[in-house]
Amino acid sequence: MGDGKAGGYLDFGAVLETMRPDLKRVEDRLLEETTLEYPLVGDILRGLIGAGGKRLRPLLVLLAARPFNYDLERLIPAAAGIELLHTASLIHDDSIDHAELRRGQPTLNSVLPPEIVIMVGDYMFARSAMLAASTMNPRVLAVFANCLGSICDGQL
Repeated sequence: MGDGKAGGYLDFGAVLETMRPDLKRVEDRLLEETTLEYPLVGDILRGLIGAGGKRLRPLLVLLAARPFNYDLERLIPAAAGIELLHTASLIHDDSIDHAELRRGQPTLNSVLPPEIVIMVGDYMFARSAMLAASTMNPRVLAVFANCLGSICDGQL
């Protein structure tokens, strides 16, 4: 795999490959969060989460904790929670802006009534908070609360 550098720069592919097992666990946790007793909401969330992406935010959480040998069992929920927080903010943002497409794909508010879209976004905010709380780390909760506050401030 080498030293993770390509031409003097960090090789993102090498970093991603090293972190792949941990990111897989985050992905599995995200999918767990979409297994609900409400089939409509579960299907919607699975579609959003299943769309994938680089998972840059969870990757940054994992990388930031790695030098400190942080307990992976408590770290995975934090990494999944930050991704759910991000996704919830996109859902609300698309609804507020009446966006019909995101990255070339139809947004939720282009296919569902606005009240359902907001409820799905709210649900994802709640699940992300529950994941942050499950770390039982006051600093994680403080960072989460500050992020949530900044998101809300940005929409006002």
